[in-house]
Amino acid sequence: MSLPDTVEACAAALAQGTASSRELVDESLARCAAAGDLNALVSIDADGARAAADAADARRAAGEAG
Repeated sequence: MSLPDTVEACAAALAQGTASSRELVDESLARCAAAGDLNALVSIDADGARAAADAADARRAAGEAG
């Protein structure tokens, strides 16, 4: 999948079921890694981001707000 260009597009992809939180996080982390030589990010908690995304996906699957 390709990461949507805006937050609104990400929200729409989640609402439409065309992307999961985990997919969006993984794409975002990949972009961060690709831009690593810019030294623009102090710290990235990839494990925490993935855990939060998985929890949001579980809530969405249960019919709750993500």
